[in-house]
Amino acid sequence: MPAPLTYLMEAADDICYAILDLEDAIELNILGFDDIKPILLQLCGDLEYDDAIFATQASARRKISALRGKAMENMVESTVKAYMENLPLIMNGEYRGELLSDGSTDVRDGLQKAKAMARNRVFPDNRKAELEVGAYSTLGTLLDAFCAAAYELHCGGHENLSYRSQKIISLMGIHSPQPEWDLYPSYMRVLDFIGGMTDNYAAYLARQIGGMVNSRPG
Repeated sequence: MPAPLTYLMEAADDICYAILDLEDAIELNILGFDDIKPILLQLCGDLEYDDAIFATQASARRKISALRGKAMENMVESTVKAYMENLPLIMNGEYRGELLSDGSTDVRDGLQKAKAMARNRVFPDNRKAELEVGAYSTLGTLLDAFCAAAYELHCGGHENLSYRSQKIISLMGIHSPQPEWDLYPSYMRVLDFIGGMTDNYAAYLARQIGGMVNSRPG
């Protein structure tokens, strides 16, 4: 029987990625704003919603930002409503649906259209695959470097850090783990720090770390 919070986590995943995958496609020039505007309006629950920015020469990113928050808010409200309506079934392990499908019809239909567009027009494009491969490389570089630095700090303290790990720990500033901590909270602090980076900063930092030497220059 799935834990009750599992349904909320699945809905949260869909709420985030249904829109982010389409935003990525705009950044990569796979889709245009007009391609996804009807989907976002439906996810907002207001097909007549208009904003002055839509009539300007503003970037697609700025236009999307005018809809993203409203769409996510509507999707969250729909999820909460469906969760509460189905709570007895969920708590008894008898619920077999999906919260985003069992809530607002606009949210359900908009989500299906978003997933279909991503599946048919975004994921098959090599530019999307290249972006994902780059993300794996970026995250791998950051995790390797920061986890290694946290391990060195745990084992030997600040005075025994390699030059590379010194620089990496210093990047974390007040968010860095402490030598006396167990490894688990140290690694969790690293994950929190990396998870809070913007995409551009993460990519930039991974390139910088890739160029660092592993020992103090002599």
